[in-house]
Amino acid sequence: MFSIAVPSSTSSSSSEINSDEQTTEPATTASATHQSTPASEKEMTYSSKPEKMLMEPGVNQVLIDHLKKEVEQLTENEKYCALLFDEMTVERHVDYDPVADIIDGFEDLGDYGGRSRGIADHVLVFMLQGIYKNIEEPIAYYFTCGPISSEHLANLINVIIKTVHSIGYQVITTVCDHSVRNVGALKLLKKRSDLPPNQNYFLLNQDKIYIVYDVPHLFKSIRNNFLKTGVMMLSNKRAQWYHLVQVEQRNRIKRLGYTKITKMHIAPNNQAKMRVEIAAQILSNTAAGILKMISEDVEEEQGNALLQTAEVIKELDQLFDCTNGPGENDVDKDIRSHVHRNSSHHQLWPKYKEILNTVVFSELDHDVKLKFRCINSYIITLKSLECIWEYVASKGCDYLNLRRLNLDALENLFEMIRQHNPTEGNQTCHKFKKALKSIVMTRLGIPFSEEPDEMDELLSDFEDYMRSFR
Repeated sequence: MFSIAVPSSTSSSSSEINSDEQTTEPATTASATHQSTPASEKEMTYSSKPEKMLMEPGVNQVLIDHLKKEVEQLTENEKYCALLFDEMTVERHVDYDPVADIIDGFEDLGDYGGRSRGIADHVLVFMLQGIYKNIEEPIAYYFTCGPISSEHLANLINVIIKTVHSIGYQVITTVCDHSVRNVGALKLLKKRSDLPPNQNYFLLNQDKIYIVYDVPHLFKSIRNNFLKTGVMMLSNKRAQWYHLVQVEQRNRIKRLGYTKITKMHIAPNNQAKMRVEIAAQILSNTAAGILKMISEDVEEEQGNALLQTAEVIKELDQLFDCTNGPGENDVDKDIRSHVHRNSSHHQLWPKYKEILNTVVFSELDHDVKLKFRCINSYIITLKSLECIWEYVASKGCDYLNLRRLNLDALENLFEMIRQHNPTEGNQTCHKFKKALKSIVMTRLGIPFSEEPDEMDELLSDFEDYMRSFR
């Protein structure tokens, strides 16, 4: 075992990010072990030595410079963007990066908070997505030890939106899932704007930034809560999950031929629970139709119960269609379409804001009524969709593609990163950096070849090193 000297510039106070007392944007940490490369140097490496281009945590100045040049060619409407953010887990592991001459694997908040001594196990990524322009750029990322706190997340959202606005783009909305930390960060931003917790936007320099929670995540949460509790009440109609079990049984035994209603749909494993299509297929008009068919073959009381479940399922199917929008291969229908001035969205969105207020869950044999975070988050999202449409329509836009207001692009990036080195085991901070660099440079049309990491084997065992910091 050999020892490694800790760089003398490491600060034990300024680089820690665990404090929950900070409420204002902190100044750039000058004493962090690693400092972001100045913009001028990055521009130089970007143009003359692409294989040496750094891809360190923080706001990526290379992409910001690229976007700044592109904005000059855009119309005002093409500058409208959504700021997407989400986390993925990485393995706790340290590696030497010879290009940047640093050790990867530590918690690192870039210019915002520098590096700490904690070993990172999450990476938070921010992506700028155009609403009317095909822009999908991962403009910032951060390594964290555990999920990031709501306090720090709120500060980073603030910093990144200001950066985007400074180069000429307009962030209209944020898009994220409805995790506790995300909801908490957005509530904090609303509080700083002197707005109530249930408001659907926050203010930044008096500009409204609307809040959209990823619709596929919301819909999966509704399915998960329905599956877990067994009973869902909506507009005084009582739906039972067991009735959907009967749908699958009827489809299988009677060989009805519905290939998208299987045992996996009614008892999904953890991997299946992450796939929105599994939720959408069981909470669909097809399932509602089979329920109505079954109700004709049973006694009146049981038939009425089945019909109530069918009505709830039909409402959920319409809710998803009018908030998720059409995919490239989806069947075009009135509800599942882009928003335009005469589309049915303008009648359905107010309707579902009211209906969702009636939703409660309960266990089959208990009277305890349960409310879940996904319902309030869905109501906030519906309000924001209304407001975003009103805003873009007032600026002359004649349609709104709802698929530009979800996390699909960011989740696709995560999948590309995972597949970048599929035979090398779990994702680490170092592998994430290399994969992201390759993807970004490919998108920018820059030739790229990875240099061998000559120190990987030499620095493979840091157990004693990590223990010395505790």
